[in-house]
Amino acid sequence: LFQLSVTEWCIETLRGYILRDIPSKSGKTKGINAKISLNLGTYTLLRDIPRARMLLAILGVLASNRYNALELNPLINSGVISSVLGLLKQAGSDQSIVRKVSEFYVLYADMIENSKPKTSFLSGPELASLMKLGTRVVRGADWKWGDQDGNPPGEGRVIGELGDDGWVRVEWANGTTNSYRMGIEGKYDLNLASPPSPVTSETETEEPSDHASHLVKDNQLIKLLRDSSINFLRNIALSAGLCKDNLHHSTVHGLSSLFCASLNSSSSEWCNLTLVRTICQTPQLSRAFSTNPWINMLLGFLIPPNSVGGNDINLPKQILAIRLLQVVLQTWDMDNSEIPSVLEKLLSILGKVVLTCSYDTGNKSFTATKSLVLLTQSHSSTLGQEIINLLRTLHGLLGRNQILNA
Repeated sequence: LFQLSVTEWCIETLRGYILRDIPSKSGKTKGINAKISLNLGTYTLLRDIPRARMLLAILGVLASNRYNALELNPLINSGVISSVLGLLKQAGSDQSIVRKVSEFYVLYADMIENSKPKTSFLSGPELASLMKLGTRVVRGADWKWGDQDGNPPGEGRVIGELGDDGWVRVEWANGTTNSYRMGIEGKYDLNLASPPSPVTSETETEEPSDHASHLVKDNQLIKLLRDSSINFLRNIALSAGLCKDNLHHSTVHGLSSLFCASLNSSSSEWCNLTLVRTICQTPQLSRAFSTNPWINMLLGFLIPPNSVGGNDINLPKQILAIRLLQVVLQTWDMDNSEIPSVLEKLLSILGKVVLTCSYDTGNKSFTATKSLVLLTQSHSSTLGQEIINLLRTLHGLLGRNQILNA
């Protein structure tokens, strides 16, 4: 009861702090006015440091406890989740989680060639100007000194300044030390072991201004509020997953609607299919996450992309959607009338994947001179394998094999 009282106090205080500067709703406060209110909310949080600290403290208390079924009901139905989601919307998205362009899910043969480091072609005088103390070098174009650098040839380190006579002294990895031509007679015995690093200009090394430091502090404050809000929402989800089949029906319905709306939103950071699959360990939550809206949403993720954007961004979500279906569909009763329809849709998607390979269109631009050679499975092969694994799992359940065979 004491923990429940603390939770109720945190809920009321948190909502009060978040909604303090939001005007009451009316028929005219829509469109641009709603955008202005969000901007003002972020501005207020950044300039009101005590208020932000209080929000962080309350969110920390709420995110540090594991809630039982009795405590989850007021948390989910009190409106505090919508308030925290509003706070997340004010804070904006975290740019650090944007997928890097260097990530690939399919490897082509030409990628290996393109990823090899490019050779830096420097003239002899340019190489000589880079012969500083400690520079790593290898044998160059005019080398004539046999195996002084080792067998096989190794790297060395410049241990003396380049003299006016055009000679520089190098110590090799095998212990040999000698002087080599770097300009005399127009010969250059050495080359750089690695391409030179770009020179940093003086303007790039200047100390940040007071204005830049202020922006960094503001961004750090926003990041703390965002992380605390995400931890609180994920804590609620994990607490629900750890509860047995004793959640109130309104709590289960609220969780199902919250997750479904968040997954349909492209800007959701705290909710993903991995989290949903993790908490679906009880029949109660599995049934809640396998209703018609959920099945339609998960099957909608498997729609082939258009030929312009490709399927690179969608592939992880499609794989996780199939694996979530594998968890929730096993909890359906045999008398569920939706089973034949879902299986028919899965077989239809599998047929399109195998016959058309539409998930591979637009992932890589075609070249006129080279054909694309795959080194790994294509997107269509990966998804086809996942769907076949799902159908095999369902076929092994008692009663489902007759439906699939039919």
